[in-house]
Amino acid sequence: NEIYLSHFEYGSSSLSELQKEELFALKSDLSEKDSLILEGFTDELGSYDINKTLAYQRALQVSILLNRKNVLIEQSKNRKLLYGVSTPEERMYNRTVKITILRRR
Repeated sequence: NEIYLSHFEYGSSSLSELQKEELFALKSDLSEKDSLILEGFTDELGSYDINKTLAYQRALQVSILLNRKNVLIEQSKNRKLLYGVSTPEERMYNRTVKITILRRR
């Protein structure tokens, strides 16, 4: 099960009120046994090192808000983009966190 969080503002890892609402709704749907894998993403603007740190910080903010024990933050070794980069809207959609839910029964 994969979920993509609403976009982040350019250069920011701060969670918006909408993102917090999305995460609280997700949190209420999770069981204690479920595990999460978080992967942060950025757009292509900025240096590789800055974007790598920013992607991690975005995933970390999600992890802190969810306050769960069984969370893994994945860092991509490659600069992965989820969408194109030719328009501001495409770049905006790249600024997200992918949440993979591993359901444990």
